[in-house]
Parts: sequence; structure tokens; C-alpha cells
Amino acid sequence: MHATKQRWGLGLAAAFAAVATTWWGCDAAADDAGDVWSDPSSGLMWQEPPAAEEMAWDRAVQYCDNLVLGGFDDWRLPTIGELRSFIRGCPDTMTGGLCGVTDRCLNGGCRTFGCDGCGLGGGPGSRGCYWDPLVTGVCHFYWSSSSVSGSSSYAWFVAFNLGNVHAGDKVYGTYVRCIRRGP
Repeated sequence: MHATKQRWGLGLAAAFAAVATTWWGCDAAADDAGDVWSDPSSGLMWQEPPAAEEMAWDRAVQYCDNLVLGGFDDWRLPTIGELRSFIRGCPDTMTGGLCGVTDRCLNGGCRTFGCDGCGLGGGPGSRGCYWDPLVTGVCHFYWSSSSVSGSSSYAWFVAFNLGNVHAGDKVYGTYVRCIRRGP
């Protein structure tokens, strides 16, 4: 089964009209706002395109909780397990890979060598991003909703330009792609 990009329609295209390229070498391409990317392998719907700007973790949680897109208002920030399900082309960090960071293992000791990724720009997405070729966005770091166990200051993220799973200080700006359960 292939993932599909579906139009759910909202008419917010102007908000995402600019096309930019980051120094990481992946497109920050605008697409028709109101689209979502549906992943039949996980049953999840992803915001497509993602938010256009970086956000601190608290703001990212609030942004997703308040998002109304495609007629749905139950968007949220994905867990690290859900965010790993979005990875393509890097077996160690894809769901079920060697990386020990999962929704059930969130402490710093869970981050094993398998979380190190597969190298800059080697994924199947546009310009080597480690996501499906049908999705767009800045090829960089994306927040998960999963905090590092025992820390109120750090949360897990995926670096889609490298295919790795890492933790970062919640005060720093990182990109956001909201999620919801499929229709």
C-alpha cells in the first residue's frame, strides 16, 4: 500500500505561499494548504505542509492543539514513536529499527548507536530527506511530544536531514508537523 496525499481543503494557501531552501539543502516548499498526508501503514494523518516556522516545544504543543485543518480540530504533536513512523530510508531509526528511543523508552539511556541516523541527505524524499517522496517541508529537526524521562527541559526530536533521533532543549526552535488519527 502506498501513502497518499489527499486534499481535505481549507483555502489557507496564502499562508504557505513562499518557497525557501534551507542551508541543510532540502526544500521548504509550499503546497496547497489544507492538504494532509495519509499514511496507510500507520493509519495516521500528517499536516502537509508542516508549520512554516520553527517553534519552542511549548509553543509547538499549543500550535498543534489549536490547529484546525482539513475540517479536523483534533491535531496534536506526534509522540517520538509516531514521528519515527514518518522516517523513510533509514532502517535503524525507522519504527522497529535498532534505535532504542520509543514511546516506552524515553530516558537518555535509550538513545543507542542505532539512533545516529544514516548520513546527511541520503533519504528518498526531496533532496535526500528521510521521509516519503510525496511530502514537503524543511528538511531539518521536528519536535515530538515526548519529553526525555526525568527531565522537564528536554524533548525528543527527529532530524530528517540525517535520519537521526535525538533530544534537545525545549526552549530552542524546531519545526513542527502535527498529526491525527486517520479518518
